[in-house]
Amino acid sequence: MKGRALAWLRWAAAALLLALAARLVFANPEPLRKLLEVRLEVVLAIAGLIICNQVLIACRLALAVSQCGGHGVPGWTWFRLTSIGQFLNLFVPQLGNLFRAVALKRDHGIPYTLYAAGLFAFVWLDLVIGLLLSIAAIAVLEPGFAVAGVSAVVALSGLLLLVLAAPFLAGRLVPLLPLQNGWAGRVQQRSAGLLAVSLKAVQSARFLGQAFVLNLLMVTGQVTTLWLAFNAVGAPIAFSRLILFQMLVKTSNQVVITPGNLGLTELIYGVFAGALNGGVQQGIAVALLLRTLGTVIVIAVGLLLGGASLLRGGRGALAVKDQPGAEGASAIKK
Repeated sequence: MKGRALAWLRWAAAALLLALAARLVFANPEPLRKLLEVRLEVVLAIAGLIICNQVLIACRLALAVSQCGGHGVPGWTWFRLTSIGQFLNLFVPQLGNLFRAVALKRDHGIPYTLYAAGLFAFVWLDLVIGLLLSIAAIAVLEPGFAVAGVSAVVALSGLLLLVLAAPFLAGRLVPLLPLQNGWAGRVQQRSAGLLAVSLKAVQSARFLGQAFVLNLLMVTGQVTTLWLAFNAVGAPIAFSRLILFQMLVKTSNQVVITPGNLGLTELIYGVFAGALNGGVQQGIAVALLLRTLGTVIVIAVGLLLGGASLLRGGRGALAVKDQPGAEGASAIKK
């Protein structure tokens, strides 16, 4: 009953945030009118970049989990796992992560701890490399850029130091804490194990080099997508600021409040675009364009790979077949 009430609360919050975004947009509807004039080749280019982004996400997650000890999963399977996971997350928050963890455990013998460690390393490195690229781009192209009177390079450098230090400090502190009993103790032990595996993985120079290349490709694609979208609504933003915008939006998406962050993402785009001189209404219009295209692609790919049967099966449908020619995911019982 509590879960159902929470779900309704999430949808109510989404409706409220969407209403707020709509009010902001209709105060200056010109960016929305420009969306109706977007050329087909621009739409196709953005769609192609979104698909490439899905492929790179699969590659990066595969690399991180493999580095943590989860070997032997074919590349095609990783693409299916990540694509179906994104599809499931549209309807039930975090169901996609649960699906991937269960499928990897049952079909490939990868323990939950290794998957969680790889996922942690994946997210942490994504943030670290994103900050590094943002700092480098702004320092070279627009060193005087400031937000609210604070140097962007100084602020991002401070944030980078905190992000770099956080897991290493946690890795040292968690094992030193008094061991708790029951559920708290199990969480403490698993957290310590997860941090140990993740930190060992990210100390490999080869792994860091491969992760950097994949992240660079991903950032390039995402910034190009934003450049196309902002130009489509008549609000071009400087390249250095687009890199910062991309990093800020991606970081904010790590916290899911409403279903698919509906309404919240649109407002975040508007706030960040306004802060970077792109315009609040233009930012919301870009969010609408990218959400529409991204959702269509995620649903289409998810359905092709069998996501509908998993969604209908609920908690009992959490496994995939490995054969590239398989029509969809197979159901397994909890």
